[in-house]
Amino acid sequence: MASPRQVGSLEQLEKEAFRMAAGGEKGCTLASAQDLGDRGRRRDPDRDFLRQAEEGLPVGILDPLPRTPHVFEEQLKWPLENSPWEASLAWVPNYSSVEEHADFARAKFEEDVREGLMAKMSMGEFLERYGEHTAIAALAVIVEDEELDKKRIIHEEGETAFSVVGDIAKAHRRYKHSRKEHGYLACQVDTKEEVPGDPASQTVYVNLVGTFGLSCASNWWTRIAACGLRLTYHLLGPDFPLDLLLYADDLEAMGKGLRGRRGIPLSYLFLTLGYPFKWAKTRGGFRVEWLGMETEYPTYKLGLSLKRATWLVEWLRLLARAGKTEANAFAQG
Repeated sequence: MASPRQVGSLEQLEKEAFRMAAGGEKGCTLASAQDLGDRGRRRDPDRDFLRQAEEGLPVGILDPLPRTPHVFEEQLKWPLENSPWEASLAWVPNYSSVEEHADFARAKFEEDVREGLMAKMSMGEFLERYGEHTAIAALAVIVEDEELDKKRIIHEEGETAFSVVGDIAKAHRRYKHSRKEHGYLACQVDTKEEVPGDPASQTVYVNLVGTFGLSCASNWWTRIAACGLRLTYHLLGPDFPLDLLLYADDLEAMGKGLRGRRGIPLSYLFLTLGYPFKWAKTRGGFRVEWLGMETEYPTYKLGLSLKRATWLVEWLRLLARAGKTEANAFAQG
């Protein structure tokens, strides 16, 4: 744990909270300067699986996902069995949007290969390595405007809440999968043969970590994120009262009054033990936008952000002019 000498004075902590709220690439200077170790992790009830995460967590195909009885209640109702035709979806072609944005998709995959998040290989090597335990997923490129979700707020009495919002970088790709199931995590940008007439020379990208579209990704990220938040609460203790709200990879740290504001930089310090943040997206204050909602804490006003409201107005105008819409566009609205 960090010593008072490492952290600085309480006044410095509060100044750091205001500096983080102003945003910028520096992020939490306290987090970037300190190394806390892992003492607090021993207090967590779901800590044991983190050792398994060093080697790789199951996808849920060859090995079932384990229960977490000390954190989640047992699921007693299950959906119907998969239909027989669903097995044919293991190898399916990409959507047309990939062809339109092939350069973008290929550049993202190459970036992941450099970071060690994916492995690049020929189709021949892919089939030789994984045999029958393989799947080539269908890709699609979605051009998003904003994420859609509801806003949560905790009303506090007496002292005004102060908020700093952060974004965890590639949250769903921050854990390894077990090697024997890597073959089920493959995809292709295109099916062009590097050697004409030789299908085995096609390029295959294999995810080595969690990725979008996997049902197990939410399971593992929920447990990993919960460990980080519980650890943070343990290390903060009662002297720094704040609430940590996490939706997927979006974090809001709300501190009540002077002590709460001082706890915000400490919370980011503790969370950076395992979660890298996109510091450029850090922002906050007494009035903050989060998940498309804007909250004004001194007056406890809550509503759509200007950006979200403007998008909704334009969507309605477009719908009125066209007189019809497609299912995907309607779902967004």
